[in-house]
Amino acid sequence: MVCSGGGEAQPQLPGLTDADLARWPVWDFPYASSIDVVGLEPVTLFRVSGVGPGALPPREVRRAVFVALRRLAARKSMRLRETAFTIFWRADDTGGLLGLGVMPQGGLVSMQRRLERAGAIPAGHGESEGMAPLWRYDHRHVIEYGDPEDAGTTYVDGRGRSGTEQTIWRRAVVAADEADLPARYGKLRR
Repeated sequence: MVCSGGGEAQPQLPGLTDADLARWPVWDFPYASSIDVVGLEPVTLFRVSGVGPGALPPREVRRAVFVALRRLAARKSMRLRETAFTIFWRADDTGGLLGLGVMPQGGLVSMQRRLERAGAIPAGHGESEGMAPLWRYDHRHVIEYGDPEDAGTTYVDGRGRSGTEQTIWRRAVVAADEADLPARYGKLRR
């Protein structure tokens, strides 16, 4: 990792120039670097079959999410493109449940179409209670929540994963109720 003047870690990737790094996104975090504090949120739910307890969404659903987010980032409408929301997940004996946080209606319709093509079935609205945050879309950037040791790093979603060739930013997550803190996400500075 390389640190910019603001102290933000930036990846060392072959072929990146100083100009590329100057355009790299920088977030301000309210509590600790590369950690979001996530609380309960209203979500639009989708049922995913063929998933066992504790499993992640199947590859085709992950790919559908990432492709939909890439298309959202390319939209001409700034209202759609420059939004932020979290995507939640829960797997149990009956399958999986994907929850999309609040976003503009046009983004939701686009995501729903892509998810339905991947076999996800709309399941109404609810809250993210009992669901784990998996990803976040933040003003054209895709963030993946996972291992705290990977927080602040990136990877390219290549063939071994979903195959979208997007840069995915990694962050750690803390539940607001467990940390006794208000929910706060990193705020995109540039």
